[in-house]
Amino acid sequence: MRNAFPGAAKALLILLILGHCLVQAQEPIVITSKDMFNQVGEYYRTYANSSGNPVAVNHLIQDAGGPRFWNFGDASLPTTKTYRWDIISVEDTGFQSDFPLATFVERKLDE
Repeated sequence: MRNAFPGAAKALLILLILGHCLVQAQEPIVITSKDMFNQVGEYYRTYANSSGNPVAVNHLIQDAGGPRFWNFGDASLPTTKTYRWDIISVEDTGFQSDFPLATFVERKLDE
């Protein structure tokens, strides 16, 4: 019985499979509207650094692959300034004629 894949063809096939696996492991993170706050009444909070000093985030960078869980509540991150972002109706702003295709608006509050 003869080998269905001669040496060169087998090596090429293995290279193609490995190349495909490596490309799959390096795919970019994709964020869609389903991942974001976009319904009137929803809100989220963000934290900022009001000191003006640089903040190190290298310890948050993870190895390639996934899935990932990002903990932005890390004690080393700044929390000296808090912003609340409310999702409100565009009609509540008085600017709906300036943005006729907008379906919601983010309102930033300094807490």
